[in-house]
Amino acid sequence: MKSDFPHAYNNRGIAYRRMGDYEHALADYDAAIRLKSDYANVYNNRGYVRRKLGRYAEAIADYDAAIRLKPGYVTALFNRGYARARLGQDIEAIADYSRVLKIAPDDVLALYNRAASRVKIGKLEAARADLDRVIALQPDLAKAYLRRALVLRKLGREKAAQADYRKVVALKENYAAARFARLFE
Repeated sequence: MKSDFPHAYNNRGIAYRRMGDYEHALADYDAAIRLKSDYANVYNNRGYVRRKLGRYAEAIADYDAAIRLKPGYVTALFNRGYARARLGQDIEAIADYSRVLKIAPDDVLALYNRAASRVKIGKLEAARADLDRVIALQPDLAKAYLRRALVLRKLGREKAAQADYRKVVALKENYAAARFARLFE
């Protein structure tokens, strides 16, 4: 029966997390880990809560533990990439998103986030390629067109950027950034 307790703490932690009660969720994940220290999902869940609390370095440590216990754990890799990007560790974030994409090549969010990190380090063509793939996979994602338009502008491709701005407006007429961008056409 004692072996069921880590699972129960994890489940209760998930319930607290869904309610936005991160402190209680954190306490339950801590309890689960004390009872069963090789529970990769709990480390990932605790990392998520720490990330929501703005404790990115601690979150990364939890994701590291989850990945050590379960190599190729896509969710933990993605979450670690997100936390790293929030800390400005964009090269490391790109590496995590790239690992996710080796396992799940059509992960739109990993592609989108990798593109964002690539923009931050000046890898604009690579970011554009990621965004092209995002749009091919999900052609109705307005924010992908908007981000690609911004990249295209930085690359000096004004006509292509304007076409993407128009697409954003067509997809999401009230999208303020795209409407503002139309003023520059």
